[in-house]
Amino acid sequence: MGGKTGTADKPKPQGGYYDEKVIATFASVFPANDPKYVLVVTLDEPEETSGPKPRRTAGWTAVPVAAEIIRRVAPLMGLKPEIAPLSPTGVTLTSN
Repeated sequence: MGGKTGTADKPKPQGGYYDEKVIATFASVFPANDPKYVLVVTLDEPEETSGPKPRRTAGWTAVPVAAEIIRRVAPLMGLKPEIAPLSPTGVTLTSN
């Protein structure tokens, strides 16, 4: 999949913006090598709380939601993940 994040300060009805409220968006296409589908996830006032401080950006909030939706929906559409082969690391495995 490929996509673009966007995090915008949330406007106040009386003007200005909230200090700690955002609207997070992730627009994605999949499969990335031959796009056939578009998914847009928009979250109003998201908050990811696994760290010491809340995270509100789209990369922390909307992207994981989109990834999970695509992970569940893509197989239903006949799409399988393409896993790139690992490049050699210079380590040789041997057995005794």
